[in-house]
Amino acid sequence: MTVDGPAHRSRRRLESVLFGHTHLRRYEFEMLQPAVDAALRRAAAGRDDDGIVRVDLVTLARRIMITISASIVGLDLADTDEVRHRRLDDCLAGLVRGVTVEWTHEDRGAVLEDAIGWKEVFDREFVEPALARRQAAPSGATGEAEHYPDLLAVLVADESHGLDRAGILTECVQYLTASSGTTATAVVHTVHHLLAWLKAHSEDAGRLGDSDFLRAAAMESLRLHPGPHLLLRRATADVELRGRTIPTGRLVAVDVREANRDTEVYGERADEFDPRRSTGPGVAPEGFTFGGGRHVCIGRPLALGTYGRRGEAEVDGTIVRILRSVFAAGVRPSPAAEPTRVNGVEDRFGSYPVHLTAL
Repeated sequence: MTVDGPAHRSRRRLESVLFGHTHLRRYEFEMLQPAVDAALRRAAAGRDDDGIVRVDLVTLARRIMITISASIVGLDLADTDEVRHRRLDDCLAGLVRGVTVEWTHEDRGAVLEDAIGWKEVFDREFVEPALARRQAAPSGATGEAEHYPDLLAVLVADESHGLDRAGILTECVQYLTASSGTTATAVVHTVHHLLAWLKAHSEDAGRLGDSDFLRAAAMESLRLHPGPHLLLRRATADVELRGRTIPTGRLVAVDVREANRDTEVYGERADEFDPRRSTGPGVAPEGFTFGGGRHVCIGRPLALGTYGRRGEAEVDGTIVRILRSVFAAGVRPSPAAEPTRVNGVEDRFGSYPVHLTAL
């Protein structure tokens, strides 16, 4: 995210194999959908005495995505090992708090100390065993990176990335938090908006199984909620930008949230959720939430699918597939428990209690 020039091109080229079309289909059909089905079965099995299935949508979405995240990073995580799944989920929760520490209203020192502790757990219990298994493979045995590509296998097979052991751990943390935490956040925001939208637009209730409609809703939600919405950069040279000089060394904040709500681009009601919104040519429906240019998010096809690519069978994307499943399960907001927000500037739900009425 903050590497430039030849180092960025080299690492992106090396890691792009993780998101080839064949592997996107493998993630979605062989890992994600079974994980969704298993999570919903567990939820149904835990229904309360009154017959209602109550779950926290934040926890449910994060738990579903951990299966794919573990596969992308290369962690050894059996589907049936619930104890290990919960341990990795605890790591993820702590790591997300650390990655977003600049946006919290809590004691930053305490948050960082806790996150570093979870980083050590993540390394010791998950990354180190997976890395050791790959490094112990016979010399020249690089087939794993080719046939079962994951981040650790790729980094072990090709050391041109120049990352030391600490750098490899950081890369694993980034991939885990981006693929699990970001998707879970997007799913919850989209469900929140669609439940409100359907109250005023009941005619769209029949479209909750339609990939295009759900993707449009997800993009609209991503546009409105880009996560940590300020990108901080420091000018390395004097820059002239629209008649204004930014001197060397000046810290610049790029406000993605405001850019995503630009009325000249998205219309007068740009600050409202509208899954029917149409955008002009060259305008990303999700705004700059995934970045742009050479730094556009490498995992965007995983999240939003491969719609519009010629010559390829479409992949729905993780967000669309989870949305379709939770709406098919009859997701409804809990009448007795209110959602909570994280304690900070970051635009994210800490919990989102729901009932699954169709399970």
